[in-house]
Amino acid sequence: MTITPQELTICREIHAGLTSRERSNFNYIFLEPVDASYFPTYLSTVKRPMDLRTLKEHLENGIYANKEEFYADAKLIFDNAVLFNKDRSESSWVVDLAKRMAKAFDRVRKNAEKKAARLAAAAAAADGGGDGDQKPSKVGEKKKGGGDQKASKEGKKKKITLKLKRTKPKTEGVLEEDAPNSSHAQEIAALPKLKRQKSTSSMGENSKASSIDSVCTG
Repeated sequence: MTITPQELTICREIHAGLTSRERSNFNYIFLEPVDASYFPTYLSTVKRPMDLRTLKEHLENGIYANKEEFYADAKLIFDNAVLFNKDRSESSWVVDLAKRMAKAFDRVRKNAEKKAARLAAAAAAADGGGDGDQKPSKVGEKKKGGGDQKASKEGKKKKITLKLKRTKPKTEGVLEEDAPNSSHAQEIAALPKLKRQKSTSSMGENSKASSIDSVCTG
């Protein structure tokens, strides 16, 4: 089993934080392995030596199966320093530096894990965002299409209603005074007969007058 890419990124960021220049006043004695020639009793006291350079080499060479194994070795660096120097009055400053670096490790680890979690969440949202965008879009298109169809049907219905209104015979709107009644119609029909009768009567009277004139003349 090998460490995952995400865990590898976390461990690299932690190591970079521990070896950064901003901590150079505290980390300098932990960057390289302890030279046992200067401390003859070191290896008899510290069973498993560890330092920041060896920690990095193990990480890049695939020694760690997960980030927890890396964390254990990182803390081991500072635990070893406290273990070897805690009873040495002349080395109390080393214990102080080790405790400072242990606290720095906790802070850097938390920050690296939070950053990794944010990146993972953003990647997951980006992967799922495509499907999420397409689905509402289809729903919106469906609603829009339904609205257009409904509007089209209503428009056709209005056109049919207007057409019916235009072709409907105008019977109800006729006023009674405009509609000819039967007596009025009979009077209109009788006008030509009266004119003819009057004309015939006039001709008869003219003929009679002519006859009288002729008698009188004769």
